[in-house]
Amino acid sequence: MKSKNFISLSVAFAFLTLAITGILLYVKQKAHFIEITHTIFGLLFIGFAVFHIINNWSSIVGYS
Repeated sequence: MKSKNFISLSVAFAFLTLAITGILLYVKQKAHFIEITHTIFGLLFIGFAVFHIINNWSSIVGYS
């Protein structure tokens, strides 16, 4: 698998996990496991998003 595909899938997976845990936290499911999972995947999402931007910088500049 190419690194661009892996990074894109990782960003999508982290976003999906953040969305689910965010909804659970919003509806008052304040379990410690959900809070920790939300925090960890939030940090992973930021990291993968940075790598995603770096890998696709030429496309971003081209679209701009």
